[in-house]
Amino acid sequence: MAKKSITDRFRKWATHEANIWLTVAGLLFIVLMAWLFNTKIGPLASDAAGLSSSKNQVVLVDGSGRPYPDVISIQSGESIVIGYRAFGLISCTPSWSSQKGTGLTPKTYGPIYQSTSLSVTCTENRSKKQTTDSLQVNVANQSSGFSVTNPRAGDTWEMGKTYSISWTPAGTAQGSVSITVAPKPPACVSAPNPCMVKQIAPYLITQNASDNGEYSWRIPSNLNSHYWGKQQITVTRNGTGKIASSGEFSIVVAGSKPPESPSKVLQVLSPNGGENWVAGSKHVISWNPGPSGSTFKIQLRSSSCTDQYCLQVMDRLYTIATGVKATSYSWTVGQTQSVNLNSGRYYVVVTVENGDGGSDTSDAAFTIGASGDTSPPGSCDDTRCLN
Repeated sequence: MAKKSITDRFRKWATHEANIWLTVAGLLFIVLMAWLFNTKIGPLASDAAGLSSSKNQVVLVDGSGRPYPDVISIQSGESIVIGYRAFGLISCTPSWSSQKGTGLTPKTYGPIYQSTSLSVTCTENRSKKQTTDSLQVNVANQSSGFSVTNPRAGDTWEMGKTYSISWTPAGTAQGSVSITVAPKPPACVSAPNPCMVKQIAPYLITQNASDNGEYSWRIPSNLNSHYWGKQQITVTRNGTGKIASSGEFSIVVAGSKPPESPSKVLQVLSPNGGENWVAGSKHVISWNPGPSGSTFKIQLRSSSCTDQYCLQVMDRLYTIATGVKATSYSWTVGQTQSVNLNSGRYYVVVTVENGDGGSDTSDAAFTIGASGDTSPPGSCDDTRCLN
């Protein structure tokens, strides 16, 4: 009996000790898990914006998984690596990505050219309350505005060749632009008492290019002649209404880039706007010669339209002479091949009849008046100003 009693007491002691060690082991396991949690995960939440708990929190993180501060500074054109971690939250929506969820692996975002704010907003599981973390990215040396930087004023681009259209890019690589080319509107359109203009619809180069500041355009070899000569590129940021335009540049037929000598470029010299010529009198219409061996057609463009509909659907041209081989023409003022004009305001148009030499129009309107008429020719001072 004594031996059995000793054995029973040993078993009870051993069981008690085993329970103690199991309890200690369990506690050690819990402590280890808590340490791992606080070391690997806890700081992501507690370090962000002064948060002290990892529950119901969201935090923006960099490529190393470290929380971002509230504000960072970068140079213009640099990129950042950004993602987020969420705890106890659902339906997180980052402002820079369409990928929703409870976490986003850090990825490269940019390049960034303008100061911007990035954020992520999440909804709590139970209360449905929203929690947000944000990052302000300040860009040093950022561009001060939206402008087209290429083509430059005075450039000449040839049809059939490829050129780079460039502009000040958006604050980030997001968004798109549409790009068009058309003659520059005359100055009188923006005057206090604007004139009416026969509009030429812009030529659409692209409707949905990335707003990254550059687009490669191969000018069609068969580009409509409306878009030859002096033109202007316009870049429009889709959905924002922001528009920027280039300086005036020239589009020419390949191989016919204007030579250095201005005397070889077709240009109306007289009348060139502001003159008051009496009907029936003799005056000389003159122009620079343009391409050698050319023959010319001389016309008048009427400025008698008084409403926008008329200007859009009519282009009143009166032919004075054709097949002219010289660089001047003695004209009995008002006489044309179809009608005699006794009064009104007009532009002279000289066109090369053979080849691709194009045409030129006087810079502003001149006046045909009766003898003794000294009325001013009007306030418009541009080729396409048709008051």
